[in-house]
Amino acid sequence: MEDTFDVVDDLYSAGGPRTGLLFEETVLPSPNSVDLLRTTRTDYMLRFDSRTTHIAELFQENTKLTPYAPLRPPSGEEELSHAKKFYFSTSYRMSEDDVEPGMMDRVRLRHADLPVELARLMGPLGKDGPLASLLYGVDLFLLHRGRLLRVIPYTDGMWVEKRIVAGEEELFRRSILRQPAEAIAPSSAFLCVVAVPWRHMMVLGPRGYRHMMLEAGNLLAQLQFIANQLKLSPRLSLDFYDARIDKVLLLDGTERTTLAVIGLQGGSL
Repeated sequence: MEDTFDVVDDLYSAGGPRTGLLFEETVLPSPNSVDLLRTTRTDYMLRFDSRTTHIAELFQENTKLTPYAPLRPPSGEEELSHAKKFYFSTSYRMSEDDVEPGMMDRVRLRHADLPVELARLMGPLGKDGPLASLLYGVDLFLLHRGRLLRVIPYTDGMWVEKRIVAGEEELFRRSILRQPAEAIAPSSAFLCVVAVPWRHMMVLGPRGYRHMMLEAGNLLAQLQFIANQLKLSPRLSLDFYDARIDKVLLLDGTERTTLAVIGLQGGSL
């Protein structure tokens, strides 16, 4: 009997279809196999043959509202409005009497202490600012001149969260993905939008996560528009090594985690 491999070689040379001879090759890998090289494409393909719900679909299911769910979030805006009012009037507030005499300037900066472009960018988040209400489900941090600053909504001030130590800013820059190095390198300041979903979730349950995401998207669009008007060349990045960025920002990655980073350059930065 003619050897099987000789038959295969003859078919190849005759231009026969290769797919008809790969008896052990399938279009989709077996659900019992382990993919050592995991990619977004294989994740997408395997979701159709998976016995467990894809994590993205799980998020959608767990945040849906139905008339039959045992969890009943408040139907009106009164409770959420009260929570926001309490947060904006108390959180991160500190008076001069709470700090040792002469030390306030070391732990707090005012918008006026920033370069003029950054001061104008922060203005709509300050006292009577039209965008300050968006800083409920998210926090906003500014990384600038070796300091990490937290924006305090409805005030003209920012807390100095920390002073950046050697190597931290370089780690921060290298952790930003899907941006050419030449686009990030010139950035003199970074705005970091940080998710704090539990503020909404304590009133709205899992649905609060959606509310937080919508606030974050609105804030990002507004900040980029204003930065463009100020000729600060904003560069938005949504992809980065989360744990490394969160470490620099002193975030735990669960209660608070970074959603987006905007690089800024130009002007007097």
